[in-house]
Amino acid sequence: MTQPDRAAIAALAQKCLDAKGVGCEAWEKEIDDRVAALYGL
Repeated sequence: MTQPDRAAIAALAQKCLDAKGVGCEAWEKEIDDRVAALYGL
């Protein structure tokens, strides 16, 4: 995982934490998509 990938995923995760899990579906999907792409899933 490159530093830009790590930073992007961390930023999305922080948005979800800041929102206390409310309305995070789009961010969670983006996290899932990015992780899947990194692992070739």
